[in-house]
Amino acid sequence: MESLLNLPLAGEARVRILQITDTHLFAEKHETLLGINTWESYQAVLDAIRASQRECDLIVATGDLAQDHSAAAYQHFAEGIASFTAPCVWLPGNHDFSTGNVQHAAGIRHLSR
Repeated sequence: MESLLNLPLAGEARVRILQITDTHLFAEKHETLLGINTWESYQAVLDAIRASQRECDLIVATGDLAQDHSAAAYQHFAEGIASFTAPCVWLPGNHDFSTGNVQHAAGIRHLSR
């Protein structure tokens, strides 16, 4: 899986990072973007990660988590990622910088600015 990177550290240690990006979730799980149900797409990605049975040390969510700028969309992301034990950090994308979105995401467990 290309999104699970093994980054070499000093010596033999490695940090495994999982990157998830551009989920473009909506408050309503039936909404679509360009004909794609983003909630179903996100769930398929999470299912594929689980099926790989590979552990990671850190999850990095690299922006555009929500399409509609809603607190509910960020909550959907957090609920999906909550089944993983690795901590998750968030780097906001251009869709995440609308008024109040940073506060929505910052208040969700498993996400931090």
